[in-house]
Order: sequence, then structure tokens, then C-alpha cells
Amino acid sequence: MFPPPSLLLYPNRLVSTVNVGDTPLGLALSPMGNALYVANYNSGSMTVVRTADCTVIRTVEVGFSPDGIAVTPNGEHVYVGCYQSIAVTDTVDNRVVRQISSGHCRLTDATGSPSGEHIYMTAYLPTDFPTSGVLIVRTQSDTIEGTIPVSGDPWSIVVSPNGRDAYVAGGAGRFVAVVDLASRQIVTQIPSSSTPVALAVSANGDYVYVACNGGAVERIATGSNSVDHTAILGQDLRDIAVLASGDWVYVSDATSDCVYVLNSTDLSVADSVPVGRRPENLAVHPNDYFVYVGNTEDNTVSVIGQ
Repeated sequence: MFPPPSLLLYPNRLVSTVNVGDTPLGLALSPMGNALYVANYNSGSMTVVRTADCTVIRTVEVGFSPDGIAVTPNGEHVYVGCYQSIAVTDTVDNRVVRQISSGHCRLTDATGSPSGEHIYMTAYLPTDFPTSGVLIVRTQSDTIEGTIPVSGDPWSIVVSPNGRDAYVAGGAGRFVAVVDLASRQIVTQIPSSSTPVALAVSANGDYVYVACNGGAVERIATGSNSVDHTAILGQDLRDIAVLASGDWVYVSDATSDCVYVLNSTDLSVADSVPVGRRPENLAVHPNDYFVYVGNTEDNTVSVIGQ
């Protein structure tokens, strides 16, 4: 039995719902948390939501099948991975200022380096590259600087807070690849019990959390690059996020239409929050007060708050 909401110190209830575009997948927040950017896969657009009052302020056409999305640390630009291109949008007037050709691949996830010099995007089933992997975009020139081959179906990527390593979910390969970003080489592969589809890294960099499509959640201790905890949840886990405090982990379950709240210490379930239909990607507000959930079958974003 869950404790009363008034006694909880984490987002645990649905407080708002925002209508966005068709099939919202990628979510990203501005560094200050004042804007939420939503990549709408089937409508080829990006919705800009003002988080103060959960109001849509702009819809931007970005390209075909947008998915992975990331905001630069200075908050000036948003990079949206589309099929065959990466749309670069300016956050002042929310318009596309550049399109970067990316070849025939689906860019499923995106994240930036802490310095803001690079954006990293997972490229799933590309035909213009020797293998699936990670595209590296240099933000100063908005060019693809290189690729890091990763076998399997790379679906998600996070970068350690110190900027040294990237962790890439290997999908069907059933591993998480650890990439040294200086050499751009895989240094190890951490076996997974199932198919890893989403990753989240703690603010202190000590842990990487893994959501697996088969229903498992795993915690990787980055000091040893090994799994030290595993929990079994629903059948169709889609994304995972961790609060900046490091205390609570959020996992979306597309089959159960809910978001689980886990205690990060032992991955035990502390709460379950009903949201929209088929929830997938998650984003955490920098102040830890809100968690945003993209619901792909009713084209909404659920806002979980305290």
C-alpha cells in the first residue's frame, strides 16, 4: 500500500496533460526547464511546450520521422534526429536554421556532451554506414564528424557527467557498450539479461540505469562497469529516467499505460502512476518536481508532479 501523496517527496501523480503532435517520441527539456521539446514521429514536427503553464507555444516542421532529440547545454539550439537528416532549431524564435544530412537511418536517441561541443545520436539500421552505431555531430560547424560502430540495434545513449564515456544500449545484441569518447572506441560490453532499449545516468555518474524490453530494469555500477542490481517489472518497458537527486528512478511501461517509480537503492517499486495510452519517452525537469511522459497512442504528454 502506497503512502498518502502528501508524505511523498517525489513526483507521484498526474497533474496535467498536454496535447501535442502525432506519436510523441523524443522529449528534451531546456537547461533551465522552462521549455519542453517534443519530437512527433508521425507528424514530422516538434512541439514546444512552455512548462510554467503546460501551454503549447509553437509547432515546428522538422523533417520525416523525428525521434531522438537533444538541447545544447547553453539552451540555444535543439537537435532533432529525423530520417535522413538532423534538424537544428533555434530556441529564440523556434525555427529550423539548418538541416544536416545523416543518410538513410533512424536516429533513435540523442544526447550532448557536457561541454556542448558534440551531439551524439544512435543510428538504427543505417544503409549509408558499414554498421549501426553512433553519429557524432560537431555543434560549432553542424557537421557529422564521425561515427562509432556499435553492433546490435543501438537504441539509446547517455554520456557520463564528466564527458569521458558514453553508454549505448545494444538492443537485440543484449549488451550495453561503453565507449571511450576520447578514442571513440568501445572499451567493454556489459551483458544484459534481456533487450536493453533505454538508459539513464545518475547526476553523480556512479550508476547507469537500463530499461529492457523484456521487463527487466538493471543498474550498472560505472566504477566496475557491471550490473549490481536487477528488478523485474512489466513486459514492455520503453524508457527510463532518474531524478537529479539520484533517489528515484522512473520507468515507462507501454503495455500497462503507467510509469513506475523505483527506489534507486534497490530498484524496489515505490509507486505506479497511470498516464496516457502507450507511454514511451520520459524527461525530468531540472528541479526534480516534474516528470514528462510522451504517450504515443493518444498524442499527449502527461505531466507527473508532487
